[in-house]
Amino acid sequence: SASSSDANTQMCQLKGKSEDDCQNYIRILLSLSSDRLLICGTNSYKPYCRHYTTLNDEYLMEKEFSGVGVCPFNPEYNNTAVQSNDQVFTATIADFSERDPVIYREPQRTELSDLKQLNAPNFVSSMAYDNYIFFFFRETAVEYLNCGKIIYSRVARVCKNDKGGPHQFGDRWTSFLKARLN
Repeated sequence: SASSSDANTQMCQLKGKSEDDCQNYIRILLSLSSDRLLICGTNSYKPYCRHYTTLNDEYLMEKEFSGVGVCPFNPEYNNTAVQSNDQVFTATIADFSERDPVIYREPQRTELSDLKQLNAPNFVSSMAYDNYIFFFFRETAVEYLNCGKIIYSRVARVCKNDKGGPHQFGDRWTSFLKARLN
C-alpha cells in the first residue's frame, strides 16, 4: 500500500505534525537492476523502504525495511540517492528532530553532530564517478560563524569501497572529503 497505516498517521499527528505531513510521500525511486526497484517513502515521519522485483510485467514486493538514513522523515526535506556496485548511497536527514544530517551507505555514515562534516545541509544531487560517489549540497558555513549565516555550495566525496574505520569506528567513513564550490 502507498499510504501509511492508521497507527503511524495517528502517532505522527500526536507528535505535532500536520495532517498533510502525516502521509506517505515517495522520496526515493531507484532502479537497482533491470528487474529490481528500491522505493522509499516518508511514511508519516517513520521512513520505510521496499525492494520490488518484476516478474511477467508485475511488481512483486521482495523485502521491506526501515528507511532511516535512506529516506527523510520530513516530506519537505531534500534528499538524494545513487546506486553503484549493487550498493545504495544516500544523503538525507536521519532523525525525527532533523538534527542528524547523514551521507550513508550501510553501515558507513558521516559523523553524528560534527558540524565540520555536515552543517544543516540542503542536498541537491549525487552521482557515481570512477571509484567515488559525489554529493552536491548547500550548507551553512562553519568557517564564518562570526559573520552571520552564510550559505555555501559544497561537494562531498566518499570512496565506493570504503570499509570504515577500525574497531568502534567501523560505521564511519574513512574517505569523506568535502570542498566549497565557487
